[in-house]
Order: sequence, then C-alpha cells, then structure tokens
Amino acid sequence: MYTLSINVFKNKTLIDQHREKFGIRTIEWVNEQAENGESFYLKLNGKPVFMKGANYIPPHHFLNNLTPSVYTNLVANAAASHMNMLRVWGGGVYAPDIFYEACDSLGILVWQDFMFACAMYPSDTAFLNNVAEEVLTQTQRLQNHASIAIWCGNNENAEGWHNWGWQKQFNYSVQDSAKIAYSYYQLFDSLIPSILKSNDPNRFYWPSSPAFGWGREKSLSSGDLHYWGVWWGMEPFETYQKKVGRFVSEFGFQALPSIHSLKEMKIIQALELDSVLLKSHQKHPKGFETINTYLQRDYPKGKNIAEYVYLSQLVQAKGMKIAMESHRSAKPYCMGSLYWQLNDCWPVISWSGTDFFLRKKALQYQIKKNFAPYLLVLNVVHDSIIVQVISDKLTDQLGTLQLILWKTNGQALDQQVLGITIEANSNKRYAFALNQNLNWKEKNEWVLQGNLLLANGEIAKQSFYFTEPKNLKLPDPKIQIEYLPNNEMSLYSEVFIKDLALIFEDKEIEVSDNYFDLMPFQKEIIKLETNKDKPSFTIQSLNKLMNP
Repeated sequence: MYTLSINVFKNKTLIDQHREKFGIRTIEWVNEQAENGESFYLKLNGKPVFMKGANYIPPHHFLNNLTPSVYTNLVANAAASHMNMLRVWGGGVYAPDIFYEACDSLGILVWQDFMFACAMYPSDTAFLNNVAEEVLTQTQRLQNHASIAIWCGNNENAEGWHNWGWQKQFNYSVQDSAKIAYSYYQLFDSLIPSILKSNDPNRFYWPSSPAFGWGREKSLSSGDLHYWGVWWGMEPFETYQKKVGRFVSEFGFQALPSIHSLKEMKIIQALELDSVLLKSHQKHPKGFETINTYLQRDYPKGKNIAEYVYLSQLVQAKGMKIAMESHRSAKPYCMGSLYWQLNDCWPVISWSGTDFFLRKKALQYQIKKNFAPYLLVLNVVHDSIIVQVISDKLTDQLGTLQLILWKTNGQALDQQVLGITIEANSNKRYAFALNQNLNWKEKNEWVLQGNLLLANGEIAKQSFYFTEPKNLKLPDPKIQIEYLPNNEMSLYSEVFIKDLALIFEDKEIEVSDNYFDLMPFQKEIIKLETNKDKPSFTIQSLNKLMNP
C-alpha cells in the first residue's frame, strides 16, 4: 500500500490537504466462451487465482453503535481463515471505509454488490435519479480501494423474476410483467453500467448474481452460481460433488451458535428445542426440520440441547467441507467458492461460521483447513485410494504424501509414503492401492489419515471415513492433556477421537484449531490466545457422545 499526499497552498499557506492510500495491481475477469460453457474467473496481476471466501452481511442490526474494531476483526478473521475474497451482499448496507481499508491491508478482494436484492424495482424518474446519486456516491467513495474487484448490480433479482413465480403469485398481467421487466433493464443494464463506464471504467460489472439459478443446467457451466440444492432442496451433501459451477458465490447450511452464546441470548431458561423463545431465533420456516433431516442421515441423536448444538455444528461443517473440497478439486473449471455466510447481524440460528457473539462454530475451523494454500482431498474408489493435492501457491514445493489406515482402537492397518513435487497453482491426482487383505466388514472401525508433509515444515492434513459418522465404532475417549509453555496445550490419545471440541465459555479465548480428529499416538499441539492461566473449558467428542 502507498500513500498519496495532496496539499493545496495559497501564498505559501496550506489551505487544504488530503491523504489517500492506494495499491497497485491489475484485475481482469475472464468471462468468455469455452468448450464446455463460459468461463468466469479472476486474474490478479496476470495470474488466475481461485477465490476463497464468504458472503459478508451487516455485523449488527443497529449499525450506529459499532466501533471500527468490529469491522477490522471480521476482516482479520477472514484473512486468518485463508480467505482472499469477501462478497458484500446486496441485501444489506454498504460497508464503512474502515472495512475496505482492512481488506486493502490484508489482501482481501471485495465482490461489491449494489444494495438491491430479491425484488423488482421501479423506473420512474425520481427513483432512477435517486439510484444514480447512490451509485455515483458509492463508486466515487470506493473506487480507489485496491480491494474492490467487481461491481455487481444486485443479488438474485434476475433469478427471482424468471424462476420464482412472482408473476403468478401477484397475478401480473402481460402488460404488468413487461413494464416491470423494462424497469429492471433500465436500472441494471443501462443506468448503473453507464455510471460505472464514466467513473470507474476499468472494473468489471456483473449485472446480477447469480447468472443462472441452481435449478437450471446452464448454472453449472456459465457465470456464477448460488447452489441451494443442499439446504433449500434437501439434497444430500454428496450432491455438491456433482453440482460444481464455474464460480460458486453462495452455498450454505445452518447450525446453532455455541451453547454459551445461547445463554448470552438470555434464553437459557428456554433451552429446549420446542420452546417458543428458542424458535423465535430461527427465522427460516423449516430451519430446525432441515437441520434434523440432515442430522438423522449422518449423525447420532443428541440427548440434550448442548449435544444438539455440538451435532448441528458438526453436520454444518461436514456439508461445507464436501462443498469446498468439490469446488477446489474442480480447479480450473471452478475458480471460486464463497460460502453463505461469514457473520451474523443479530443473535440467531443461521448459516454463519462465526456467531453474533464472535464465537466460532466448527465450520470456521473447517474453513481454515479447506481454504489453506495446500489442500488434500481423499477418496476411495473400488480398491484404490485417490489423493488430490491442490496448491494455490505460485512456486513449486517438494513434499511427502503419507497415508495411514487406522482402526479406531489405535491399531495401524497400513501405511504408504510417496515423495512428490507440488507444482505451482496446480491440481494433481495420485492413486494408491488399498490393502487387499482388509476385512470390509470392519469398515466402521477404519479411518484413513492423509498428511502432506512439505519441505518448508508446513503440514496439510485430511481424514476419510468409509461410513457415516453415526455408524462408526468409536472407543471410550481417553485423552491426556498437558499445558506447555507459551500458552500451548498438548492433547494425546492411544485411540482415535472423532471431532474433538474444546468448548470455552470465554469468547475472548482463541485457539489455533478446534473440532478436529485426534489420531492415535499423535500429539496435537493447540495454541491458546488468552491472558488466563489454564482457562476452564469442557471437552466434547463423538466418542463421548456415543459412549455415555
């Protein structure tokens, strides 16, 4: 970042001055015909870059009381989770300057919607003049930020008009429909792009997100995609592996916030799933029903609200893991993965990775792994282990692939090692033969551990299971915890621990990892960010839940 200083003098007296920070970079959006559809990706300084990030919404329902740190912390959280893009959603408000300044300084690109969403708008002169002033003001305010990567006219307006049945719902006549459609084109295909052409001609403009709705075949081959077949469509998580678009700018799944956040919401006396008070914080008409449906598919049933919170976060993290891995595995066909949503605007049960009180759900820790520069994706096809190694780094790196097949009781069944060169900005597959002497009747006791050990000391980890979590045979959890110097904690077990969670009441405490699998005989070192000596917490795991 550089600082431009402008000083105005009159007779050697300074009468005005201005300081403007700016960055130097080139951004090009490649949106052109390809053999299998139409590409949609970003080149940063001439290099294609996979966009990893989230949809940002207003961080509070009363914005005037927010301090700058609220915005800088949100952006810092995104950067710490290996994100490189945030989409400012068109159903909220324009973010303040401090948000964009934080994005500039931390290398987060911004997909900027104009504030139009899920509706059709008029085209009378007074309204268009009002919009013109808004677009001009926001363009001039934001155009000097290096982080602004794209202007987008609206969120889901075009898709809503063409596919959500508004015409039938509101009994529009042919003449009504023609007039409303004309208003849309006046606003998003004429007025807004003309203002941008005059004031910020070098940035890419995209009229509406998504280009095509998730129910249409073309959505998978052209433009950006909001994929809601999972959640709204109740499709299994595995659908994410088949429904991969060019740039997935929305997808998501709900989970409850931390049990301590629920207490902070002052509804502890109503912490029963069927309580009216708890349901008032669930604004999706079938939210609990949808969460329960997916939970029943993959996870055991919780016995109380604390276990339900934990399980809902696991199912959210699992679904988003499958989605993000599918998007990155399809690189360079797919070049963007922006989940819904980064944050909350009030205490709520929602799709966010970090709740309103800034406690991270299991999803937020999963995102950090799935958006890391190096990603392993494991699959088993017939008698072969397929390992994808995906790199977003711009240089080659030497590494070692290590695969260990464990029984959950701590017995190692097989181990394989392979030295590889991870090429810059690459996506490469490796095949390993699965041990032919395995007894497949015991697959509910297996866990496949994958490690990518890099020459620079970095490690990328991954796990694969041969059945749903609810069918795993998990031993009683016996975990050894040791406090180390420099606010570190060591966790160790001689058996496999599934989805180990350290649940702190104090929301100020940050941990380097959480909701992770603890492999047998391998110490996991967790870094604590806290001023407290040995802060109190509770431990939850799928082992504990399934072995009461």
